[in-house]
Amino acid sequence: MINNLIKYSAVSTKARAMYGKMLTPAQWESLMAAEDLTALRDGLKKSPAWDSVGEVPAEAGAMCRALTERLEEDCHRLGYFLPAEDRELFDIFLRYQEQTKPMTPEEYQRWWASAGKRSESLRRIVGAEADALNLVYILRLRRFPKSAHRAKEYLIPIRSKLTQPLIDRLLKAADDSAVMAILETTVWGDAFKSLAPGELEKQYRRYMADFCRHILNAADASFAVVQAFLPLKDMERRRLMSLIGAVNRGADPHTLI
Repeated sequence: MINNLIKYSAVSTKARAMYGKMLTPAQWESLMAAEDLTALRDGLKKSPAWDSVGEVPAEAGAMCRALTERLEEDCHRLGYFLPAEDRELFDIFLRYQEQTKPMTPEEYQRWWASAGKRSESLRRIVGAEADALNLVYILRLRRFPKSAHRAKEYLIPIRSKLTQPLIDRLLKAADDSAVMAILETTVWGDAFKSLAPGELEKQYRRYMADFCRHILNAADASFAVVQAFLPLKDMERRRLMSLIGAVNRGADPHTLI
């Protein structure tokens, strides 16, 4: 534990400081009240986490690119504080978050194995994300019964609490009510309350956000703190991109975010 404190104290402190600069509920409400992209850009300029977006033209594409560039800057800034042995895993994780090149099954397995050796908190994050993504995919796949038998071909090859018997029960459930009854007995019962396609994605984001916040606040100094912060930062970026799209189209952000 002392070794971990020495190795990860700086990067954990940095990640938690960045987390402290993320948007508050009050700031979100102010941004969602923006009447146009200029007002939204000016609002972001006041946020320490996204102030660089305020330096670009009030145009949807430019603002979205600036958000992504800021995320990449923050990610690489954190990387400078990591021990050398963690940088390969960090690079794989960044590639996954930025979706420039999907992880291969072999990389997922290596990531999982390495996570288990380094930190229980890190293993919990990897397992929770894999389980939640697989669960969402399974719940969507139920809409296409003829393809259900191929579910195993597409699931992330990592399991934590989402066991194969549970997967089989969900796929074989007679209807949505039966699925919800099964979910209520699991750790996802409080998070997944609707099977509507649009709601599944929102529920997944809320579940992962709550999980990562818990790890970020509770874990000792470790790579897990970084791994918990980055999904939160990326989810905030994606939510802001949706907000930019809504404001640009003149739509009510509350119906889309």
